[in-house]
Amino acid sequence: MTLFNRKSRSFGKTAYLTKASSSLHVWYDAFVEWNKVMNQERARLYEQLVKSVMRLGYPREFGQQIAGNLRTEKAMSRMIGYLSHFKKISAEEIADEMIAIM
Repeated sequence: MTLFNRKSRSFGKTAYLTKASSSLHVWYDAFVEWNKVMNQERARLYEQLVKSVMRLGYPREFGQQIAGNLRTEKAMSRMIGYLSHFKKISAEEIADEMIAIM
């Protein structure tokens, strides 16, 4: 399939658009699936972080604020790992570590 027609000196727009739109649909479907998986992973880490904060004796709202400020999965994982080493920690130290991770 040639995209440039030498006789009319024009591009074969229809063929190009058909090929581009079909590859766009494949890319979009893959992106939607990846996004769904990442959102599930993010939701799981969000809840795990909130539970980690609650385990230390703080209200759910404080855990939600901490998890909401840590926007990436990596940041939430690091915070969960940090909190897992403590049985008692002040709210200031939790907030300070959150800022350090961000």
